[in-house]
Amino acid sequence: MMRCLRPKHGGVAHRYARALFDLAYEGGKTGDFLAELTRFDDASRQEPRLLLVLEDKEVPLKTKRTLILSIASLLSLSPLVCNAISLLADKGRIGLFPDIVYAYRNMEEGFQRLKRVAVRIATASHADLFKERIEHSLSDAFKQRIQCETSVDASIIGGAVIKIGDIVLDASIAGKLARMREELL
Repeated sequence: MMRCLRPKHGGVAHRYARALFDLAYEGGKTGDFLAELTRFDDASRQEPRLLLVLEDKEVPLKTKRTLILSIASLLSLSPLVCNAISLLADKGRIGLFPDIVYAYRNMEEGFQRLKRVAVRIATASHADLFKERIEHSLSDAFKQRIQCETSVDASIIGGAVIKIGDIVLDASIAGKLARMREELL
């Protein structure tokens, strides 16, 4: 599951993500590492107490490591990713994990020359058509691969709202009506 929120601990998380990315790059496995990090991140979201236990100073390090090894085995995590998770737990920084995954994902997407775009449309029946057109148009404009993630939002009435990073392009009917209202006032 993709995380869309901005990280709370950007600098520290970015340094951990950069170290992981560099190790993965050396082994030619940046995409594999992202998949593994995402699996652990998804598991921690499904069971929020996991990070709480790994962060708890009252839980002995040996118990944390045993738990991490068990989870790593269930999720088929590589020893390097397992060691990274253990290091974060040992240092009391496992709470940074979601932000590390966010930063790592951004590095991987930059490396793969991939840009994610969030598109809101009014009806599901137009989703595939909008997605295809937007991906094609933006791929030409940015000279990168574009991956659209579409969602349906009936409140926009028609058209689309496109979010590319921090840029929002509002081509919706609701947006046009709101701008017309402001002009009239």
